[in-house]
Amino acid sequence: MSVESTVDSSQRGRQILLLAAEQFAEKGAKATTMRQIAAAAGMKAGSIYHHFSSKDEMLVAILGDYLDDLNQSYREVLAAGHGAADLIRTLIITSLHASARHPHAAEVYQAEQPYLRRQPEVFERIIRAGRESQAVWSEAIQIGYDDGTFRQEIPVETFHRLLRDALWLSVRWYQPTEAYPLDAFAGDIASVFLDGLLPRA
Repeated sequence: MSVESTVDSSQRGRQILLLAAEQFAEKGAKATTMRQIAAAAGMKAGSIYHHFSSKDEMLVAILGDYLDDLNQSYREVLAAGHGAADLIRTLIITSLHASARHPHAAEVYQAEQPYLRRQPEVFERIIRAGRESQAVWSEAIQIGYDDGTFRQEIPVETFHRLLRDALWLSVRWYQPTEAYPLDAFAGDIASVFLDGLLPRA
């Protein structure tokens, strides 16, 4: 049976989720305890259960909100009718902005895949949303293969996995600055994948 969100949506509840996401990203979901999350929130250990019943409920709320936001943004991008290259560029920018709106969620989602897969009945909502986002990338890459924009000898799955890892793992080290803002970083990722590193003739 999946854990549907019945969590506290108050400002305090959202603050606790932000702190929980930080703990999950730093220690991993399995190693993080409810007591540690409560301590980070400045609460007594038992008080946190007035807001959330378990770590899994927190994970569903953190990852569900992130993936729902991401997929809604992806649907809007697809509906805009971009060509293949512009579609990939826009999806990259969209992905990074979604990650910025949900601190630590992208990192937690990637790191906790084994944990999520071990409990498919608990994380049904998250697994379903993840498949939806993966389907968007596969569709975007396939568009480029079909119209000749992209090299067809590289499998769709390989292209997707390389691009996915470059995007989601970047949240561990990239921090936007005035000199190197998020959109500039997104443009550089797109350029590496679409234009390569060799100087243009």
